Amino acid sequence: MKTKILFKIFAGIICLLPGLALLKAQTVTDIDGNVYKTVTIGTQTWMAENLKTTHYNDGTPILLVTNDTVWRNTMYRKLPAYCWYNNNESVYKKIYGALYNFFAVDTKRLCPTGWHVPSDADWKIMVSNLGDSNTGGKLKEADTIHWDAPNNGATNETGFTALPGGSRNKDGNFNDINYKGIWWTSDGGIGKPGPVGISYILTNIFDYVSYSLYGARFGLSVRCVCNQITSGINNEYSEKVVIYPNPANDKLYFKNNNYNNTLIMIFDLQGKQVFIKQIDSESIDISNLSKGIYVVKLVCPESIMITKFIKK
Repeated sequence: MKTKILFKIFAGIICLLPGLALLKAQTVTDIDGNVYKTVTIGTQTWMAENLKTTHYNDGTPILLVTNDTVWRNTMYRKLPAYCWYNNNESVYKKIYGALYNFFAVDTKRLCPTGWHVPSDADWKIMVSNLGDSNTGGKLKEADTIHWDAPNNGATNETGFTALPGGSRNKDGNFNDINYKGIWWTSDGGIGKPGPVGISYILTNIFDYVSYSLYGARFGLSVRCVCNQITSGINNEYSEKVVIYPNPANDKLYFKNNNYNNTLIMIFDLQGKQVFIKQIDSESIDISNLSKGIYVVKLVCPESIMITKFIKK
């Protein structure tokens, strides 16, 4: 049983160890066999490329729509669909991925198993981890190979490599390639004349992240985010950490028989990493942390241990 658990831990390590800066580059593969680079930002692990699958994760084909009239009519039939920019797969698939309407997103079957289309909250957490300035620039691919000039602020220091995949509008026309990248979230609502979805936007002009509502028949890009162990989850991948005292003041003590190769990470309840250190003693100094509730993860050679503690 222990061997089985360890196999699952290492097979899924990219999802289970968000925020671990020491991880090497990882990948995830969709149902079509497309392989995507991934990147860890704070506690989240994201695809570093736009989704390009033509099948749902259960193997069912997604409807490819090239005709403008049929694309417009997906609204009235609430028909999930995808397309390639300018209906040209050979030119746009590899770099920019596919464009999906919100009905395809709403099936909740677009992303590989163990991953999901990020919610509005997922995007907000990610953006909050980027600081107060140049949030968009930290996500955008640097230079002007794919982005039109001036591509303000672009550093791609996160490795997210956001690209301007453009969009397909409600009439079936294609717009904004090389100028704007727009990504669906999984959240939507009722609009006029029909359903709408929340999306996040980057442009070549601005160095920040914005968001807006788009009609459900728009074709937009998708990035997937890995399902995570959260502060409230206990499962076979994790064991209880023995820490004391709890609540704690300036020092946090823990029981662990082997300090070698053990990493401790602390996150606030918004998912922001506030502490990371290779353990070299039985306690750590938490005097600089603000009062509140935190999630602590110990990454050991043979287990991943997760719990919460209160800083007084």
